[in-house]
Amino acid sequence: MTIPVITLVDAKSRIEHHKQGLMEAWSDYYAGAKCTVQGNDLDPHYVHGHSGGACLIFYATKRKD
Repeated sequence: MTIPVITLVDAKSRIEHHKQGLMEAWSDYYAGAKCTVQGNDLDPHYVHGHSGGACLIFYATKRKD
């Protein structure tokens, strides 16, 4: 078994790295579906200062041909 080592320095880079990996797995799991990632991508200062909420949604829907 291969165990990847993540050495990205900042949290935002790690999020992007893992988001890409999860999107690839999501697309494999829902093969043939239209897969997207959606969210508001809020900065931490907005979440803490304005009681906002940050979210990401991985979404799979039937492809329209």
